[in-house]
Amino acid sequence: MNPVTIRGERVTLREVRPSDIPFLRIWWAEPEGNYYDVGHRDPLPEKALRKIEEDIMNDQLPHWFMIDSERGEPVGYLLHRNHKKKERSMEIAIRLGQAHWGKGYGTDATKVFIEYIFREFQLVKVWLCVLDFNLRAIRSYEKCGFKVRLLITPPGDNRKWYLMEIYRGQAIKFKKNAGISPKPLPRPEVREHGPASG
Repeated sequence: MNPVTIRGERVTLREVRPSDIPFLRIWWAEPEGNYYDVGHRDPLPEKALRKIEEDIMNDQLPHWFMIDSERGEPVGYLLHRNHKKKERSMEIAIRLGQAHWGKGYGTDATKVFIEYIFREFQLVKVWLCVLDFNLRAIRSYEKCGFKVRLLITPPGDNRKWYLMEIYRGQAIKFKKNAGISPKPLPRPEVREHGPASG
């Protein structure tokens, strides 16, 4: 299979290569990045890092894409997962290195990526989860067309996540899942703090 290259206005998305591993290690060790991504400042455990590195070396992560800036510099990555063929839906996730926050890379990458997966997988819905206090990331996702749908409160976990989604074509009925509020939430107020996904 030929490597997929996706071009946005400012970024290029491409396959993850072994040469990208040092960048990933740096990003996953950034306390602020971890806090706004997963809700704590601890680095990714070494065992998990080695497993991802092994998968990259063996070309086992075709659903991961590096984000290169207009200068060809890696600035982050994104991925798709949880492809539900019956519902024609898929989850995405994105992470930028802290030095590249607030420059528009995340918004550009997200826009062109969802266009690609809608077309490539014939999807009806794309969704993501974002911590409720990562308000500038929420604003970036809204620029891409995502809307806040639900508040996820995992049992035994004090973190709260917004489920955001974007549709193409017909609507899909949501099922009530454990720990998820069944009612849509209003758009959160966005203040000028927290890192920008874009």
